[in-house]
Amino acid sequence: MSISKVDSRYRITIPEDIRKIVNVKKGQKVMLIPRGDSITLILLRENLSEALDEFLGDIKLTRDIKKKAEKYVLEQAKEREQ
Repeated sequence: MSISKVDSRYRITIPEDIRKIVNVKKGQKVMLIPRGDSITLILLRENLSEALDEFLGDIKLTRDIKKKAEKYVLEQAKEREQ
């Protein structure tokens, strides 16, 4: 576990020890999910379906729900880019 500080532009730096553990790359897109008073950061991969599987773990989804989740994640990422 590491602690990082929010700067004046609301940015945070991912500490080196965490970057090495999760293998984050410069320029890699991430998704931020608010959860109460916490934020979950998910590294987005080229293969979104694989990333969703990893995040959801043992939760099983139908193909239709999985496609809807992928579409939602992509829409949210595009909105954030604007």
